[in-house]
Amino acid sequence: MVIESCAYRVAILGAGVAGSTCAASLLRMPGIAAVVYDMGGRGPGGRTCSRPVDGQGGSFSPADRGGRSSLSEAHADKDLTFDHGAQAFTVSHPEVRALTEAWERAGFVGRWEGTFGKLDASTGAFVAGVAAADSDDTVFGLLGGSGASAADRFVGVPSMGALARGILSDAAASPAAGSTLTSLFGAKATGVTYSGEGEGPAGARWTVKSSDGVSRHFDAVVTAGHAASFAAQAAASLPGGGGSGGSVSVDALRGVSYPAGCSPLYSLLVAFESPLGDAAPFDGAGVASSDDLRWISRDSSKPSRQRSDGLDLWVALSTEGFARRVEEQAAAETAEAQAGAEAAAPRAQGGSRPTEAQLQCVAAQLLEALRGALHAPLPPVAYVHAQRWQAGITRAPLGLEPPCASWEEYGLFACGDWAAKEAKVEEAALSGLAAAQAVGRAHDASQ
Repeated sequence: MVIESCAYRVAILGAGVAGSTCAASLLRMPGIAAVVYDMGGRGPGGRTCSRPVDGQGGSFSPADRGGRSSLSEAHADKDLTFDHGAQAFTVSHPEVRALTEAWERAGFVGRWEGTFGKLDASTGAFVAGVAAADSDDTVFGLLGGSGASAADRFVGVPSMGALARGILSDAAASPAAGSTLTSLFGAKATGVTYSGEGEGPAGARWTVKSSDGVSRHFDAVVTAGHAASFAAQAAASLPGGGGSGGSVSVDALRGVSYPAGCSPLYSLLVAFESPLGDAAPFDGAGVASSDDLRWISRDSSKPSRQRSDGLDLWVALSTEGFARRVEEQAAAETAEAQAGAEAAAPRAQGGSRPTEAQLQCVAAQLLEALRGALHAPLPPVAYVHAQRWQAGITRAPLGLEPPCASWEEYGLFACGDWAAKEAKVEEAALSGLAAAQAVGRAHDASQ
């Protein structure tokens, strides 16, 4: 498929914060035809997406009807939505602060006000305030640090999933002259091929194949995944294997890709029939002295999440160690089943979806870890489930300056928090902005 346009044709592969911010920045430049791909059937967001319990499948087992079968019978008619990835974000960079204030004015971002601090899982004691944060672990910046104000915790409204969608919609409403945005949600990019300078259809250099069965042609490609594996594959296809003319080596990209450079993560999604009350005197807490939990959030306390039915929604994020133990156990169970010539169970490692039984087991373990960390009994549970993030955390981001990878000669660019200094929402946004600037230079050079 040739995109009929005299504009500079750019494919953005991934619509998390980095990809969405990149696309929005490109739309402010004249003469850009941007096409955004995102494999999420529910829309954009990446790790800032949200999980509605609506029976539509998704990352829950299809047989579980989107996790809805986990609702207790008394609450089977309730609509629940959890921020099951990034819980919030802070800002310290002037450019991202200006963007965030604009998003707040547009109504798809709000300030999460409440009580935050550290929970000592060994005693159940909670200490409020930024001062409670360990110097080497501010939990994605949510307890302050790096110049971020403790009062500036932002979330998408009415859910974190609204962040990326709002960024794209807001930009598409007022593009620069001759610029357009096409969003292909639910279309996973399955292959990227470099054709050479002007050798593809209509003079395109790149062809992108996607899960919708269509091949589209572009002048430039931006890979915007939080893991750099797709960027590494595209760069390796360039003349000379991407070893020359790029701002980073292919080996470095592979080093921050799954599984070598990324840690898995599990989220606990739980709705209690009544508030936790004094057992959890906080809205968000980093967890110390726990082998299983890293962060706990009261989802119900975020703006536009208040409920009138009495349910209290919480999300807990696992430690890397907990996730790796789960992965190792699941892999061993799968190997045992295969060795016994039984029906092969879906693997929980290497990209395959975990089974419903595995997710429920993880949820039970994390719920018990939550009870143990609070040192208090929990109210009856209306809903509980777990979410697996295969490449949840980039362990050692590259810290590039500017925070993106580029092969401007060939029209290839890559962004994500893996390219920046820290694995944070703000850093992903900065990376997307940097990639857009690099694309802009390549566009100018092509004219």
